[in-house]
Formats: sequence, C-alpha cells, structure tokens
Amino acid sequence: MIIGGGVGAFFVLRGDDDEPVAVATTEATTEAPTTEAATEAPTTEAATEDTSEEVPPAPPAPTPPPAPSIPEATEAPTTEAAPAAPPGGADDMSMGESANGEITDAVPSVDFFFDAASGAAVEISMIALADSLDPVLRLYDPSGALVDENDDFDFSESRNSRISTTLPADGQYRIEATSFAGTTGPFEITLTFPSVLTDSDELSEAVPEISYEYDGVVGQRIRIDMVGTNEGTDPLLRLIGPDGSEVAQDDDGGEGLNARLEYTIDVPGTYTVVATAFASGYGPYEITLTEF
Repeated sequence: MIIGGGVGAFFVLRGDDDEPVAVATTEATTEAPTTEAATEAPTTEAATEDTSEEVPPAPPAPTPPPAPSIPEATEAPTTEAAPAAPPGGADDMSMGESANGEITDAVPSVDFFFDAASGAAVEISMIALADSLDPVLRLYDPSGALVDENDDFDFSESRNSRISTTLPADGQYRIEATSFAGTTGPFEITLTFPSVLTDSDELSEAVPEISYEYDGVVGQRIRIDMVGTNEGTDPLLRLIGPDGSEVAQDDDGGEGLNARLEYTIDVPGTYTVVATAFASGYGPYEITLTEF
C-alpha cells in the first residue's frame, strides 16, 4: 500500500504482509535565488540650454482695413399713376359758354367742369342735335356727390335735358353729359348762371350814370355785363365797395365796346354798381349781374 502526498509529504511502503519496508522523505524544492532588479538607468539631463542670441519676435502683421459697408438697398419710391381721364375726355367751362360733344357706343358720356361758389344758382342745358339722341344730364359737387340729374325736362316739347339748381359748396363741379337707353348722337351743352340783377335803361348828358346796389358775401364771385343796345353807346362799369372806395372798373371788357367786370367779394356789405359811359358815349343799354 502506498500513502503519498505532494511536496513535503512522506510515503509509507508496505509489503504484502503489511510490514513497513522503508520510509523515505522528500525535501521541499529549494527556492530559486532571487535576482536583484535591473539597475536603474542613469538619468539624462534635459536638453542643453540654447546659448545663442535671442531673436526679437516679428512685429504683428497690420490689421487690414474693414471692408466698406454696402448701404442697404432702399425701395424705389413708387409714383402714383395719374387718374384716368373720364370717358370721352373733359373740358372746362365758364359761365355763359356753350360746348359741343357727341355720345357714341365707344364714348357713352362726356364730362365738363366749372368752378363756382356755394349758394350760386346755375342752369345747365343739354340739347340733342340729332333725333337719335335722348340726352341725360347729371351734376356732381366737389366731393363727387350727385347734386341733381334730369332727363326730358319738358317731354311734351322735346327729349332735351336741363338742370336748374343752387350749388351747395365752393369748388369744382362736374357735369356728366350722357344718354338714355344707350342712344347716340351729337349735342350742345350750355352753362349759365341766372342773373340776380337785370335791367335796361338809357344814359344821357342829363343822366350820365345810373347806380344799382348789391349785397355781397365774402368769397362770392360776380360778373357784371353792360351791353349797349345801339351803335353809339360805349358802356363803362364801376364797382364801389361798402366803404365808398372804387374796387373795380371796366371798359370794353366784353364784346366790342361793351363792358364786363368780374370780381370776388372780399369784404361783406353793400356794393354799388355804377353804369355809365366812356367819354360821351351815352345811349340805351342792358345790364346783368350774375353770381357764379
């Protein structure tokens, strides 16, 4: 029988009769001699100090100038388109004037303009110059509002149109000349301001002048016409203000030797219209004063 072990163990050997035969011991393995760690390598001093002369640093590169700024684009100013011309064009009229026009399929209306003061009385007539036209008139105030309109002012006699009204404001008025039911044809339009003074008389050496009074309102425009009714009359007009001083005078401002005076009232009060003659041009005459 064998009983054994590892390092440092012992073995017992027995024979068949269980008697011990021999005893042997095995000594533990001898430890190998230690070897001292490798000698540390000698240290090497850092790199040798540079003894050469120190070179001064290069000056810094100049800073480039800033790029010029580009101004921000601005939007081009818009130009407002001019208002379109009214159909058929337009024409300015003055008191007592007449104008001709024509209504067609391509030009269904024609506009006319005039300036007037608030309170002025006006009369506008549109006369057809062909049987094919049935005229229609409309009048608009300076704000564009309709003042009056007319078709067939006297249907029993004709289909012509007429507006008679008092103007509500100062400014420019628009007359629209058009037609009824698309009818077409030529026409004549007339603008008149009914007179607030109408008279006829005669001047002579015994009566060299005749006076009339008129109550003026500031801003009111007036026209005075003095027409000689025979060849020898040479009318002359004078307008005297409320303070007695002459504010206007006219000789031959109308047709031929006739006098016409226009004036805008700048001081309220009673004005005097003096109808007289130039030199010795006395004779019969007619005088009218109209507001417009």
